[in-house]
Amino acid sequence: MPDITYCNINNGLGRTEYRQGVLNNIEVFKNIFKRHPDQLRGIFEFPKDLNYTLMEYLARFAEIPLQTVLGTNLADETLNFHTDGWFGCTSIGKNGIIGQNLDLYTVDLAVIKENDTICITMPPYMCLMGMNRHLAFCTNHLFSPVTEGDTPVSYMRRHILRLSSLKEVIQYFSTIKPMTSANFLLSDGKDVVDIEVTPTGVKIWPAKDGICAHTNHLVEPNFFEDKRCSRLTRAMEMLRQDSKLEEILDDFEIFVPVSHNLQEKTGFGSIIQVIMDVKEKNFRYRGPVMKEYRKIELS
Repeated sequence: MPDITYCNINNGLGRTEYRQGVLNNIEVFKNIFKRHPDQLRGIFEFPKDLNYTLMEYLARFAEIPLQTVLGTNLADETLNFHTDGWFGCTSIGKNGIIGQNLDLYTVDLAVIKENDTICITMPPYMCLMGMNRHLAFCTNHLFSPVTEGDTPVSYMRRHILRLSSLKEVIQYFSTIKPMTSANFLLSDGKDVVDIEVTPTGVKIWPAKDGICAHTNHLVEPNFFEDKRCSRLTRAMEMLRQDSKLEEILDDFEIFVPVSHNLQEKTGFGSIIQVIMDVKEKNFRYRGPVMKEYRKIELS
């Protein structure tokens, strides 16, 4: 099972644990991709922006080569280039609160506090999902072609946490050229919206009657009628029944128990559950061996 640690990269708290998570995740990446993260970068040139500066800092923080951080932050594109499938994550939203089962390989996870943001990630990847004082987002992997775009998925995820409104997020997505597709379910504490971002365009799905959900394919024709993924169908059914988010994430048709493959070296399943409430400024998470959610207040 993944180890979940708390780390504050502003004051160095949890640095030893963060570095150990990096070393563990390097081995997981090697099991999955048959190569070291240093070799995942290819010929892509990372934009020298705030994300690049953050990755430079993470390399120093974990005492690892920058190339390892850069390669790890192309994990989404590498996964789409080398594999095909429908697995990975169920995101749900209800009345301004959003939640997610992160279905992923059994990487080590960290809860990262950085200034006024909190996120879940797999060190040294920048951010998988998280929230700031104004926005929270969940994310879903979408299997799709990899193109010669200018923005990796990791960049999109981390940049959202620098924005202050749903309008700013939509504007941001309209200005970039994604290398591959990804889905984002967002809330500003009042409204919930789902945004499918692909190299060919952006599709926006506002919540209907305060609810929406997404899994790992482009929705068609809408959340309520799309029956191609049993997790999505079940999530929408339970949302319409006014079930609690915790109950939905725990449902046997939605929660994916961890199973092992690759000669038992790496497992796959729902390795963490997260519920974010921007209005109340709280972030809750629960790992596979945790009986209760742990809550972190964003003061």
